[in-house]
Amino acid sequence: MGEALSRFQCLAISILYATSAGLFGTGAIAYSQSWTLLRKRETTIFDEVWLMNNVGGWIGVMSFWVISGTLVSLYFMYNVRIKSSKRNSPANVTP
Repeated sequence: MGEALSRFQCLAISILYATSAGLFGTGAIAYSQSWTLLRKRETTIFDEVWLMNNVGGWIGVMSFWVISGTLVSLYFMYNVRIKSSKRNSPANVTP
């Protein structure tokens, strides 16, 4: 899977992936903070949206999931790359 990519390509895609995940996380936190502010200003309308009534927990949960998901995904990509390079190394090839 990862054996066709060079080290530079793996590094480039990992940086792009981590940047994209960071932007998504920032957007999710901004959305949660905006929703909190909107609920404070317009309590009569938005009190009926039960899913987002307690937004304070969403910011922590989203931060945890985005950070942990990004780290686990990067580790997975690294692990696939390392295992595929060991599997295809000259020492593991039988004549």
